[in-house]
Amino acid sequence: MDWYAGTCAGSICSQSSANVKQNIALVESVNGGPFRPTGEPGTGVIHEQISPEAKNFNQHWLVDGKRVQLIVGNNKGTLIKTWEVHVVIKQMGARPVYSAVP
Repeated sequence: MDWYAGTCAGSICSQSSANVKQNIALVESVNGGPFRPTGEPGTGVIHEQISPEAKNFNQHWLVDGKRVQLIVGNNKGTLIKTWEVHVVIKQMGARPVYSAVP
């Protein structure tokens, strides 16, 4: 999954030349544990790599050290804004399922 620093208005999102220079970082809570930094920070866009075993975890994303809202889509194509994403991998090798945390 690729995550981009950008701005959104309604259902339209874009990435400016300023966004390309912003630092993106991730913190995760696995099975309800404490939030900890995960992976290597990136600039402008970050490619998330998730190990394939079955698990549940929550994510917060940071841009230039500040927690940001995320836009995730559901299975009906609706875009949802959220401050936290819940990720479920049901079985070894299954595709991760992302959902907004209310």
